[in-house]
Amino acid sequence: MSGITAPMPRRPPSKAVTSWSSATGPQAVEVLAHRLFAAGAARCLVAIDMPKTRAFMHLDTLLTMANYGVFTKYAGMGMLPSYTVEPGATASELKVIDHPPEDMHRAMAAALGLPFITVLTAVQDVHSALREQWDDGCNVLAVEPGVVVAYERNVTTNTYLQDNGIEVIAVPGGELGRGRGGPRCMSCPIEREA
Repeated sequence: MSGITAPMPRRPPSKAVTSWSSATGPQAVEVLAHRLFAAGAARCLVAIDMPKTRAFMHLDTLLTMANYGVFTKYAGMGMLPSYTVEPGATASELKVIDHPPEDMHRAMAAALGLPFITVLTAVQDVHSALREQWDDGCNVLAVEPGVVVAYERNVTTNTYLQDNGIEVIAVPGGELGRGRGGPRCMSCPIEREA
């Protein structure tokens, strides 16, 4: 689990998408799933198996929800293996369905109860795409359906989102981004045991 879990709200109980990367493992996804299911906070979790490299450490630097069934995605992410996790027959069991990389978007759509999802990926050269990924171009915070907060420096991604019906509230973020965080992850509260 990358430390980032994104709710995919529809009506309670909800769904969520998470990942694991070089910083965590699939066991963390199991712990998260058990806790979400036990609390009634979710009934379905889609977990994405991220490449084990620093550039792919956090899901929200690569993929975030901008509207219901609409995601912004970093071009270099590609399609990855994913897993649908649901409560099992007993409280201690989980039902896990694995999906090959080509089914990643279908698994997310199914979790949302949709026939498909829309994935918005700005077309840009490799160097620009890498710069915007480093600058958290896909790390947007949806403040309401179809309205996101994004760093103003990600001009290509922001323009692409606007051209596809997403309202972008552009904010300066030069200093915040130095800490490797975009608007979405900067808004996530963290609770840790001492």
